[in-house]
Amino acid sequence: MIPTPTPEGVVAAAAFLVCLNAVLFWMLGAPRLMAVEVERARRSVDILKRILVPTVGAGHSETLGAFLAAHPNARRFVEAPKPIPTSFTREAFFAVTSFKFTNAQGGSRHGRFRIRPEEGTEYLSDEQAAAKSADFLFDEIGPRLASGPVLLGVFVQLADERDDLTDSSVPWPEGRTKIPFGTSPFVAP
Repeated sequence: MIPTPTPEGVVAAAAFLVCLNAVLFWMLGAPRLMAVEVERARRSVDILKRILVPTVGAGHSETLGAFLAAHPNARRFVEAPKPIPTSFTREAFFAVTSFKFTNAQGGSRHGRFRIRPEEGTEYLSDEQAAAKSADFLFDEIGPRLASGPVLLGVFVQLADERDDLTDSSVPWPEGRTKIPFGTSPFVAP
């Protein structure tokens, strides 16, 4: 797992490098929220060009406000609570890309990967978070993994006919069937 810090020091996403066999590797990017800010990659580029690239100053907040007004899913994403985990190893991650899975009989279903620690998620209170350094997640991960691997459960959340398979900004309902896909150890490099 490759954690990604934000300017606030909070993990926003992780990339999981999966070895499928001795030659083939696969990278799964997974944010810590069940959906991303916009439905298509092109919209993400739009965000970067119109909001993040300009110099902070006059007009910046108006540009952001206009963008969020025009993109309700982006607004939902920005306004969603983002609690700080006690560790990278105590955070759940959600792949937003839908994959097509086909069984031996030729039947296919779409699903999204979900990754969660076997110990469960754990978050800091606002007071606890305020007392932590900006790098505390990075500072604690080495000693934690030195004592042994942390197991992550990998699941596939199955779509039903009402789910949009192409819009990654819309989370699928929590009640969708989740099939165990395996367990992955999170180990020190």
